[in-house]
Amino acid sequence: MKTVEPSGRDAGWQGLLWQVGALFVLPNLLFYVLARQLFLFREPVNIDYLMLGCVFPFLGAGLTSVAAGCLAIIDFLESGASIFHFTDANVLQSLDDLALLWRSAWLPALGLLGAAALFGLVTHQMLRRSRGSLRSALGFLLLAVMLAGADHILAFSDLGGGQSVKRTTSALADVGFALSRTGLDPEPVPLDSDSTLSEATDFLFKEEDSAASHVVVTIVESWGTYVSEKADSLQLEAFRAPELHERYVVEIGKVPFAGSTVAAEFRELCRLRYLTEAPDMTRVDQRDCLPARMRRRGYATVAIHGFDRRFFDRAEWYPELEFETTFFQADLKNKAGMTVACGRSHFRGLCDLQVADFVGEYLKDRRGEKVFLYWLTLNGHLPLGRRPASSSDFACGRVPVTERHAAICRLARTEDAVLDKLVELALDPELPRTAFVIVGDHAPPYTTRRLREQFKQAEVPYVILRPK
Repeated sequence: MKTVEPSGRDAGWQGLLWQVGALFVLPNLLFYVLARQLFLFREPVNIDYLMLGCVFPFLGAGLTSVAAGCLAIIDFLESGASIFHFTDANVLQSLDDLALLWRSAWLPALGLLGAAALFGLVTHQMLRRSRGSLRSALGFLLLAVMLAGADHILAFSDLGGGQSVKRTTSALADVGFALSRTGLDPEPVPLDSDSTLSEATDFLFKEEDSAASHVVVTIVESWGTYVSEKADSLQLEAFRAPELHERYVVEIGKVPFAGSTVAAEFRELCRLRYLTEAPDMTRVDQRDCLPARMRRRGYATVAIHGFDRRFFDRAEWYPELEFETTFFQADLKNKAGMTVACGRSHFRGLCDLQVADFVGEYLKDRRGEKVFLYWLTLNGHLPLGRRPASSSDFACGRVPVTERHAAICRLARTEDAVLDKLVELALDPELPRTAFVIVGDHAPPYTTRRLREQFKQAEVPYVILRPK
């Protein structure tokens, strides 16, 4: 009489199919489905899961499933870095900043851990039906080598149709590179040597064009370019006011962007492509950055941001860019009596409209002086609450994109309120001659493709106001 093992494990072909299903089909199919909905960038096959098949005979179903769950977390973070315009290294650099967002970060972190645990449980249920062997381990290794080799051949030969498209990836290898010095400490590249990027502040780097009493550079958080030309034109409507053109030469355009907000700051302030969240200022020639240049021209230099001074270490590297005075959340609360009343718990801080009022008073109080003021707005940080922090009467029903998507409507109203306030400041008769540069940092980092695809992913708008 034939006996069956109590464990029910199969070391034959049926058991091997369970292993392939658990460590090849399941993870790659799961991420394929997720990438159809979320803004994830991932090649179809992650060979790391195949490598788990190589060690399964030695670790057993339990440890292999735990390893698969941990790998799924790494896989998700690595493929999801693009949501926030991050590189893999940027994700690692930003982990300590999550402590400043603990009130909101714990919920998505718990959700990710729960999803990984469920994935590990399903993997375990599949693996416990099989029994690994040296033969199956060698089979997984051979499959990984064959897929990676075929990918290399197709990517770099005429067989791939002349297109260098990767079809396999290794999240662990990508993280390993991100942890290297090259990954964590990228080289700042001057925009002059990178034809794909430019900055809206270009005219300020030319001494002959800085005759205004004051200069204000404002980077507007998550201010992007709509795919819809009508929607894009509508968001710039305030800058077409006749009274504004009577007082200023108005220039409206687009600049390419790469990276997150910190990268945008170095783009506009230093003309550098510096894709980092932890700037190494020993690699930046501060003398070529705008604050230092403006100081040499006799301007007092000021930086303002309505959030925590520790976030991305701005309180450390702003002064190194030669900003003589900095105002962060705590400073403005103490000096101007502002309250932390805007934004959801994710980025709850000062209200941009109140900060704009402070900017206006600061400049008007310094009539007869020369001030270079840099302001990084806050309230456009996603996700927004159902009641935007700073909202205008922007009519979302005028264009389909804001009419159909409530989330984009809220962002449009938030951005519109800040832009209207800047126009109001520019038209203040008590304001000394002031030049303005207003520019977006990056496209809005929506998580879903449905919302993300409403914005161009390589350029942001800018407006320059030069006093006549």
